[in-house]
Amino acid sequence: MVLTSTSGLLLAAFTGVLHYLESIESDSADSWYTRSVTMGFFMAVGALLLSPFTVRQLRLVAAAPAVLLVAIWFTFGALY
Repeated sequence: MVLTSTSGLLLAAFTGVLHYLESIESDSADSWYTRSVTMGFFMAVGALLLSPFTVRQLRLVAAAPAVLLVAIWFTFGALY
């Protein structure tokens, strides 16, 4: 659950920070994009891999957001 939450928070902060870096024409915008997409994707994959080891009632609750985050981060990575 911690990995899913952290990946979701990174996704929320990702667009705001990227927009700010692009608006001031910073050179670090590209590195921020690649690092945050890589980190968010691997955190979501880690959460997905750990979800079968949760309590029975929470498996779906842990796996569903992780699958969604993997798909979103994969889409952001494919756009680059």
